[in-house]
Amino acid sequence: MRGYIASLRAAAKAKPTAVDPQVAAAAIDGRQQRARLARLQADRVQLDLERERGRLVDAEVIRGSYVTLLTQVRNRLLGVPSAAKGDIPHLTVDELEILEGLIVTALEEVADGDDEDSEEENEA
Repeated sequence: MRGYIASLRAAAKAKPTAVDPQVAAAAIDGRQQRARLARLQADRVQLDLERERGRLVDAEVIRGSYVTLLTQVRNRLLGVPSAAKGDIPHLTVDELEILEGLIVTALEEVADGDDEDSEEENEA
């Protein structure tokens, strides 16, 4: 009996085992998925660390702050003609309208993404 078992073991070691291709593919796929998950988890930890260190901020917070800032700038610029009238009382209504028109035009150009200054610099 022992001899028979020993011969079966020897035969099993000697002959290569046939591996089912689907089983092999599943094993490889499983390893790849675990590696991918490990990379994603490491990335998540890295992002959390960066956020804690203040090197990473929420885009929505920045967007809200940016909109608030630009709204304040716009309102201040649109108030320039009125402030000019207070500081320079001899300005006429036509001159104030010209100032307001120039400011509105500049704001519209900025809103449209027109940048005449950089175009002039590129030409030079």
